[in-house]
Amino acid sequence: MLLLAYFLLLALVFLISVKWKPKHRTYLILAYNFLFVFGAHFYIRTMTQGLTGESFIPFVGHSLYNTVQNLTFDGDVGEWANVKNDIWMEAQAWLVVFSAAILNVQYLLLTIFYRTFAQARLRMKVLIAKNQTVIVGKVEDAKLLVDDTMKKSILKPRIVFIPTDEMPDDCALYQICRIEDKSFLDHLKPRKNYTVVLLPDKEYVNLERVHSLNQWAEQNKKNVGKIRVSVFLDNDLERFRNFKADHLDTCVISKEEIAVRSYLEKCPPINLLADANAFEKDGLPYLKDPFRMCVIGFSTIGQEFLLLTYENTAFPTKNNASPFAALVLDSDLDAKKAAFLTEAPYFAEGSVIEFVDAAYHSDRYYDTIRQHAAEWNQIVVATDDTKANVDIAIKLCRTYDNLGLFDKRPQITVVFHHSYAGAENLLNKYPNIKVVDVKNQLHNYKTLIDRSIDLSAQEANRNYNQLSNKGTVWNNLGTFLEASNRAQALDVPVKKKLFAMSRASQSQTIEFLARYEHNRWMAFSFAHGWMPMSVSELTAEEKANYRTKHAFEKRHICLVPWDELDKLPQKTPGLLKSYDVESVNQALSIAAKV
Repeated sequence: MLLLAYFLLLALVFLISVKWKPKHRTYLILAYNFLFVFGAHFYIRTMTQGLTGESFIPFVGHSLYNTVQNLTFDGDVGEWANVKNDIWMEAQAWLVVFSAAILNVQYLLLTIFYRTFAQARLRMKVLIAKNQTVIVGKVEDAKLLVDDTMKKSILKPRIVFIPTDEMPDDCALYQICRIEDKSFLDHLKPRKNYTVVLLPDKEYVNLERVHSLNQWAEQNKKNVGKIRVSVFLDNDLERFRNFKADHLDTCVISKEEIAVRSYLEKCPPINLLADANAFEKDGLPYLKDPFRMCVIGFSTIGQEFLLLTYENTAFPTKNNASPFAALVLDSDLDAKKAAFLTEAPYFAEGSVIEFVDAAYHSDRYYDTIRQHAAEWNQIVVATDDTKANVDIAIKLCRTYDNLGLFDKRPQITVVFHHSYAGAENLLNKYPNIKVVDVKNQLHNYKTLIDRSIDLSAQEANRNYNQLSNKGTVWNNLGTFLEASNRAQALDVPVKKKLFAMSRASQSQTIEFLARYEHNRWMAFSFAHGWMPMSVSELTAEEKANYRTKHAFEKRHICLVPWDELDKLPQKTPGLLKSYDVESVNQALSIAAKV
């Protein structure tokens, strides 16, 4: 019974501490072993010698002394057999003491040398693993990504972490990741598969890391496994620049894009427009009223919100009017506007964006808000100051209340650059306010490690290659075309929703959605700095080979309305439109052809 009681209670201790930190579990097990052996000694002594008031303190002292002796592999437990005067009780006593002593030694060693043991175990697991995940970045960023990975990954990945800042001695990552220095990337093993995540870093360090990985992959291309790289760059580098890493499967992303995309997946513009009854309900779902947004604070993330929303609102209208209109409010706007229009010149020529230079809470600022308050579907508050963003959002709600526009409050999206204690609870009182926490959205397993959307994007590229008789493999596309295919794959839920909204025939709906897909692709191109190009600018050789663009100049002849595509040079009539039709069929997974 003694042995059974010990192990039953030990099992209970393990169940209680299963989610505890290792050191806290160690303290509990040490305490349990000491108390159980002490209790057994005290009980035996009272049973054999009788307990009186005068003997209590001596009994406690002797029991403590014997407990320490037993747990340090010294002393005798023969007196335990006197309870029933049999050998079996003595054998149980020895087993209990031996088990308790061994457990104590084991957990003490684990506590003192936990990092050494953990890293040795992880080193072995990484060494034999065919697939490895390598994370490079700051400790706090890595902790959030690893935590999201362990929650959402079906199979626990073998993770190597390369810190770029100081790691605390008690950091939890020591128990989960194999810790290496930056030289690890120079000594990757052929025939292994690596998923490398380069978290945000200063200057252009990540570009250099991608270059080094590409060189290594090129040198080992005959026997190398697969190397997938998710790399963070500054927003203007990611959106407006294009580069190739021919020997890597690369996904380039900015922290602004990942935050805005995560938000738009939960709150897509099509939902706001549908709630506002902005689509035709009979026949094809043409957009009646454009999506109107106001961006307060033309910061980097404010620009990303503007451009990504523009990309995701390219819905067809009956009169070919613009489906999107934006107003930008900020102080000292001239320099920001000039830099933005240099990168995205298309917006300098049209009336899609209106810029108003006004300091926050100035007369001009409030006059502009009041003038357009009833028009907007969404207001994005995206200054570089989180506290200011909260203040602006609350005052916007009060402004709408003062104007009596209770039923016309737009969705107000507030950007948090860092945690701001109590602010989110304060904003939760307003049902029309949504918060974008940039830091928390940054560490996303689905986007950075799983990258399941790439399967659909690569399928879209293969379908395009079949139609155009091209053989451009994924790694040779460059970051712009890879991003274009990902955007097409991410848009599938929107196409399915438009298809469900249509009351026209299937063939009419497919053509309508193909028109929408062409508009969406044009919006994506304009938002990445591309411009239309006249057919007359093509050389005779380019025309003979049906070239459509000057990629270095970021100009394309197909950046024209849908109805003008058939006028462009193409191998067979209707070929250019067929690309959009095929992408619609792929999205809807139906066999209909136009």
